[in-house]
Amino acid sequence: MNTRSWLMFFLLPLSWLYGLAVYVRNWCYDFGIFHTEKISIPVIAVGNITAGGTGKTPFVEYLLRWLLQRGKRIAVVSRGYKRTTRGTFIVSDGVRKYGLVNQTGDEPMQLALKFPDVAVVVDENRVRGSFIAAQQCTPDVIILDDGFQHRAIDRDCNILMIDGTISLLDMPMIPAGKRREPLSSLRRADIAVVSRTAISPEMKKLIRNYSSAPMAAIRFTPKKLVDVVSHRSFEFSEFRHNRCLAFCGVGNPNSFIATISDTGFIAVEVLRFPDHHNFSLDDIHNIKQKAVNNEITAVITTEKDAVRIIPEFLHDFSDSIRLFFIEIEAVVTEGEDRLHELMESILGKQHR
Repeated sequence: MNTRSWLMFFLLPLSWLYGLAVYVRNWCYDFGIFHTEKISIPVIAVGNITAGGTGKTPFVEYLLRWLLQRGKRIAVVSRGYKRTTRGTFIVSDGVRKYGLVNQTGDEPMQLALKFPDVAVVVDENRVRGSFIAAQQCTPDVIILDDGFQHRAIDRDCNILMIDGTISLLDMPMIPAGKRREPLSSLRRADIAVVSRTAISPEMKKLIRNYSSAPMAAIRFTPKKLVDVVSHRSFEFSEFRHNRCLAFCGVGNPNSFIATISDTGFIAVEVLRFPDHHNFSLDDIHNIKQKAVNNEITAVITTEKDAVRIIPEFLHDFSDSIRLFFIEIEAVVTEGEDRLHELMESILGKQHR
């Protein structure tokens, strides 16, 4: 038995205890023992039952574009993972942006920068954050980012994202694995969105064992290459077959590596950091030095990682060694009509 197997063996009892606690908590919500708060506007929760890596942020961006095209005012409410602040922090009110990325979290700041008309609020207490967003930003709809487990707030729609490339049946719960809830929680989904692959017969059977919710599938397409320093956008064809150095601190680094290959770059080396890693000046110096040592002129990262780099650290990069991020776009490949019908029905509801 290798080290990983031994670690799994010792962690499994903790996973069983964690699973029992989650089951009891869900039972208390299901039978009204734990109270849920209602907001006066529609709430759409987007989340998953695994820890990270399902492509939630690109999908939230897809929903924002769809809602904005329909003239809706939107507020996104998020926890703001790894931020240094506590309580409610308004990242953007839909007009102005506030704070630095360490105060807001990387994904909320990414959304605020990309969608200036969307209000973004972070709060570890999603009920409080949602009430404040509704009162101060006056949206037509709230998107509860990573909100599947936050049952204290009532929602009109639960969108559950599932990474189609992994087996939920074989995945233990936290801490031995990455599963956050028992598979029976699939029944709470109003729609199941399978990411990164088509809906396989096995995945469809798994979902149907617990839920009659409609299904959709999405894939993530590289949209453009953006210079982090100058903010200029480029077509991937301009750099096809170029050698590059890549780095990332995301939940699914293998997906990022595959994306680099799809764009035509040849990654000489990929540096992996922990998810939501805050890059130090030494990190940036080391990345730049590796590029110099390998005679590489292009360094590639993700959009989320680029947001976390303090602007003062970017002076290491210039025309000789440029830092880019790959902008990703979610494309619905199956079930888009079902997804849109569900969204239309939510938006058509009367305010409660």
